[in-house]
Amino acid sequence: MKIRRMSESDAQKAHKVFYDAVHAVDETYYSAEQKSAWAPEEYDEASFCRRVSSGFALVAVDTDANGEETIVAYGNIDESGYIDHLYVTGKQQGKGIGNVLCDELENYATEKGVKRLTVHASLNAKEFFLSRGYKLVSQRKVVRKGIEMVNYLMEKPVATEV
Repeated sequence: MKIRRMSESDAQKAHKVFYDAVHAVDETYYSAEQKSAWAPEEYDEASFCRRVSSGFALVAVDTDANGEETIVAYGNIDESGYIDHLYVTGKQQGKGIGNVLCDELENYATEKGVKRLTVHASLNAKEFFLSRGYKLVSQRKVVRKGIEMVNYLMEKPVATEV
């Protein structure tokens, strides 16, 4: 696996990772109806691509014996330190890929002088971010396609050298 900057064609492929990651979420967190509203099979490709490739965007790729790359995860962060997307395909979850990507996103923010990182974490991602030192700020209800879901605003101060 390697981490690299996201390209335009990667942004188009990222939807599969997004869709797979969301639909792999255990139904104790989100129902099938909620997951379909959150990550629909049919989507506005141009809007999705703009969103996931904005800011500093990375992909994690596996390369097969023929040199073909498969995106297994992606993430992005903006200049303010907001992590908009951080998704690992269902088959690769729990292998540390999310931590590697998040480290890279956080390092980028630190280099840019960001003082505070923020994210809206899903119910299932909350523990991941807590384990990385993020603190819970608030819970909110989000409505997608008329379906209500819960997520959390979380934040983490960026360590600065003394």
